[in-house]
Amino acid sequence: MIKNISFWLVPADEDAIALQKIVNEICFKYKTPVFVPHLTIWGGINMEEQKAIEIANNIAKELKQFLVEINKIDITPNFLKSVFLQIKNNNDLQLIYNNFRQQLSPSDYILNPHVSLVYGNLSDKIKKEIIEIAEENNIVKNKQIRINGIIICACSKNGWEDVENWEILSNIKMK
Repeated sequence: MIKNISFWLVPADEDAIALQKIVNEICFKYKTPVFVPHLTIWGGINMEEQKAIEIANNIAKELKQFLVEINKIDITPNFLKSVFLQIKNNNDLQLIYNNFRQQLSPSDYILNPHVSLVYGNLSDKIKKEIIEIAEENNIVKNKQIRINGIIICACSKNGWEDVENWEILSNIKMK
């Protein structure tokens, strides 16, 4: 079945737990949808689920876990990029992005590496409060996130803003 799919890079266990704790705290406090912290390496492509899993498996088997560096915490008016950690692009990210680009049909998706902390149409005041929560948790102080997996996620029939109904199709570990 054809689904609208995104490929995510996900943090290794210790970093995943720390980020999930912060995301849960923020989402609970501001009554926004909870989600798995991730970095979208390729997003929003319509394709067969099995083909997506095959492509991700082929790419993941060539990869070892690696570090990404947090540049800053930032905000936008975009629902899906409300408050986020801007990640510095690096050779590992670019290589993975290029591998997906070579295997997927033409798309206008451009890599802008980030890890969202919350989704929603929030006021700037609330976004600033969320930044304070992240800073209190020393999220930027650590400066790095270890990446060790790829998740394939499909959006709901209602689109990507229907976060509660996203469907994780596969979770693939890197070497």
